[in-house]
Amino acid sequence: MKDPRVERLVLRYLEGRALSRAELVRFTGTTDLQVQAVLDELIGTAHVVRRPQDIGPADYELTPAGVERLAQVGRLTASPAPATKRPATAKRPPVVKRRPPLRRPTAAVLTEHEWELCSEALTQYYALGRIDKADLARRTHLLYVARTRDDLDAIFVGQPMPDLPKPVRSAPAPPTPILTSQASSAAPARTAKFAAEPEPLDRQLIVNLAKSLAVGLLFTGIVIATGPSLVILLAILVVTGGNMFRTYRTWAKKRRSG
Repeated sequence: MKDPRVERLVLRYLEGRALSRAELVRFTGTTDLQVQAVLDELIGTAHVVRRPQDIGPADYELTPAGVERLAQVGRLTASPAPATKRPATAKRPPVVKRRPPLRRPTAAVLTEHEWELCSEALTQYYALGRIDKADLARRTHLLYVARTRDDLDAIFVGQPMPDLPKPVRSAPAPPTPILTSQASSAAPARTAKFAAEPEPLDRQLIVNLAKSLAVGLLFTGIVIATGPSLVILLAILVVTGGNMFRTYRTWAKKRRSG
């Protein structure tokens, strides 16, 4: 039997993003067994879908039915306690209940470029001796699970925050034009032309992997030139590998969703 409180927390944290079971346990503050029981029942009712990953644990996402379930759970928890019955004096018109608006994350989502800047900043702090090896591993783990810019406050405690670009808000989608008979006849040819163009995701993956590898090689060369240190070289290898793994994971998600 699932816990309604855990179900509500799982649905809210899965809203608008995909999370693994370990991340859900950390965000909800519950046990792994409680989260697994809720996920099994939500998957059985088609409210949540499980998406296996090429590397790493599977992610869980809300389905359209899960979004409806989240709105329904919000109405049930927000409804007041039933009042005592009173004698009916006059019939009142029925009150139309509106669905409460779905909550959206207000913090800026951490982009791949911003994540790389933060990772490079941690590597520089370690090379300068501002943080030790254990602190570097702890901050790198927090950066790996970070989702928004608000999560960076716990990562850079006691250290300067890297200079990140201002978040860009996505512009609203333009209205769909109404095609006339002449324009609709020319539409298939134009669609076929764009369909023949190559997908830029593979090219973007190669560029991002090359950037991460170049940064790792740069810091490796600096360490070797100034004085070889096995600990620092190992830390650079871990950070560079983490950058490349995160880049590949992001590319795999975009390719699967596309």
